[in-house]
Amino acid sequence: MSYENKYKESKKSADFLYEKKFYNAAVNRYYYCIYQMIMEYNRLNKLNYNDSEKEGTHEKTIDTFLNNYFDENYEQSEFNKYDMEARIYSLKDQRKAADYTTSNIIQAKCNEINNNFNKLYGDIHKILLL
Repeated sequence: MSYENKYKESKKSADFLYEKKFYNAAVNRYYYCIYQMIMEYNRLNKLNYNDSEKEGTHEKTIDTFLNNYFDENYEQSEFNKYDMEARIYSLKDQRKAADYTTSNIIQAKCNEINNNFNKLYGDIHKILLL
């Protein structure tokens, strides 16, 4: 089973929610789209980790992706590991704020998040096509 359909659906949902100005929900879908893309990379590359402890599974999934891709492609990668890592974790932090705080994501902040998402989506999509 592939995560491809899931991440494509999450992207469509996020774009729709953003367009309709449901910014908190859009940020949630942006994050999960990227996370599902990372899960697809890990699946395609048969990368597993011990997830018997449910705490921190997102971090383990993200770190497995980053470490594997950049260890395997360090010399020829057009991407910077630390930049990509910072953008992924920034999106994750914004998702937490959108989901778990009483404040709302405003349009200006969502525009910034949207730009980060679109860059990440394009970069990880390229990686998936390798």
